[in-house]
Amino acid sequence: MNTAAGEAPDKPQNLEEIMSEKVLLTADSAADLMPSLEAAFGVKTIPLYINLNGESRKDMLEITPEDIFQTQKELGVFPKTSAIPVGEYLEVFQSLTEDGGTVVHIALSSLYSSCYRNAMIAAEEFPGKVFIVDSRHISAGIALLCRRAALLRDSCKPAQSIADTLEAYKYKIHFSAIVHTLDYLAAGGRFPAVVRLGANALKIRPGVTSDPVAGVMQQAKKYRGTVLNTQLAWIDDVVADCAPRMNNEFAMLVRTPDLPDEIFSALENAVRDSLLDLQTLHAAPIGCMIAANCGPLCAGFAWEEE
Repeated sequence: MNTAAGEAPDKPQNLEEIMSEKVLLTADSAADLMPSLEAAFGVKTIPLYINLNGESRKDMLEITPEDIFQTQKELGVFPKTSAIPVGEYLEVFQSLTEDGGTVVHIALSSLYSSCYRNAMIAAEEFPGKVFIVDSRHISAGIALLCRRAALLRDSCKPAQSIADTLEAYKYKIHFSAIVHTLDYLAAGGRFPAVVRLGANALKIRPGVTSDPVAGVMQQAKKYRGTVLNTQLAWIDDVVADCAPRMNNEFAMLVRTPDLPDEIFSALENAVRDSLLDLQTLHAAPIGCMIAANCGPLCAGFAWEEE
């Protein structure tokens, strides 16, 4: 178990101790919570860095997906992402624990970044106060884990219990996406250039899906055609797969901001028409981490198993 940065309590906490514990939630900005869900879940996000054209800027504070796509289009320069430094985690954890609070931090999958490792190093300075969870996910997959953490916190669960529950629950979360171009993935070394050229020439749009056990995204079905047609075919496959085993409380449909509203609305309608029991579908843009790795015209869907 890699959740705790310090020793567990010597004895179980009683109800009074649990109620008095102030649990604070943090997450890497790769969770793509955006301000609305940050506020709704009560989660503080810590920005990763986007390196573009010789400059390093903080995700969604100093750079946006639109900046990434425009720079790539004009200069042919692809972005790279950098992990949050240990020192920045130290500052956040210090500020949140100095008044007696405890912290549960949900990190970007350790297979994609050293954020998790850096957060663990920082948490060693706060034994018994800071607990780190390797989400094994990206984007909306992390966001759903943040939602689960918020529900546990609001049920007065202590930080150690929340972290332990998330370590098991993360395997119930699934995230799928469809990529319009392989250029960005190829630039990051995730696809050979020859595969990229062939796929782009044939207008093949790969679907990718999360594998929380492996901690990475895996290529799934390939789609071919226009943006609208391929994305509708993709979402039909995704909802058909998840419908029999889905927790119908909450799901997320996300997109890079450049995806046209009419296409995103069509995807949203397809989800609602197919998943009639779904109580809440949160539709939102996603931030720079996905934009930097998957490129423009990307959409994703995250859901939980029962």
